Amino acid sequence: MSVDIVGSTALKQNNLQDNSKIWIAAINKFNTQMSAYFMGCINSNKTKPIYEDISKLIIIPDIWKSVGDEIIYKVRIKSYKVALFYILNFKESIETYVSKHYSNSETYGHLDLKATSWTAGFPVKNSILTSIQANKDFTDYIGPSMDVGFRICKFSTNRRFVIGHSLAIFLLEYKSDHLKIIYQGKQKIHGIDKDYPIIYIQMNNKRIKDDEFVLTNACEPDGTKLLDYLKSDKKNEVPFLSECEFFDTISEQYKELFTFQLKYIDKDTNINSYDDTNVSDIDPCEFIEEYLISK
Repeated sequence: MSVDIVGSTALKQNNLQDNSKIWIAAINKFNTQMSAYFMGCINSNKTKPIYEDISKLIIIPDIWKSVGDEIIYKVRIKSYKVALFYILNFKESIETYVSKHYSNSETYGHLDLKATSWTAGFPVKNSILTSIQANKDFTDYIGPSMDVGFRICKFSTNRRFVIGHSLAIFLLEYKSDHLKIIYQGKQKIHGIDKDYPIIYIQMNNKRIKDDEFVLTNACEPDGTKLLDYLKSDKKNEVPFLSECEFFDTISEQYKELFTFQLKYIDKDTNINSYDDTNVSDIDPCEFIEEYLISK
């Protein structure tokens, strides 16, 4: 889950000398308070009766990266319902932050926030790397799913919360009435050898008039039809969660990739420790982790 400030570059350039404290204060406040809003939403909502069946699966997301005016969170998910919970709370926290800090501010009124989220499966297809930076352990996530996730960020705006293909399937499967999910068609993405579906969640932004937004955006599609379409897209695999109904089936293509890659991966260290003799004895479902990445 990724969130970053819209308009921060202009704020810096317009306040290079006398008012440099203005943009420094804006970024400091974002870095210290945005996470508090997000975690606050999670803690206040996870006890609601509607989430009783998944309450034990809800954990607090970690900050994976923070680069000035951008924060990226990550969390392991075991259920598509949990994915919906995180996205609803991420969306709510962003809208609340904008409303309280930007909407009615003379100093920061032109600032806004935009969000992007996607999922990535590990350690097959993508990889987890660990290293030591500044005497601290650092975990990095690399692979095709991560590349696509960062590429689709450019389609996000303060009103369009862009989500990845797999995450869209998770959210549409739940058939929630709390999200307006809109399909914009496929786009060619630099460095990605396939056209990719651009899907976004409509944010509630009171500074953009609804009639203006409707005139410049696609209509909300039928959720069931969009779900069927995304699942039938052969260029983008249907995601799976080993402990979750609807998504506990692994494709044959994925099993082949798993068998090939397993000899290069260790469960704990991600370093090669397996050989070809025991690959067939390992169950892919016990090995795979799916992470929700938000930017």
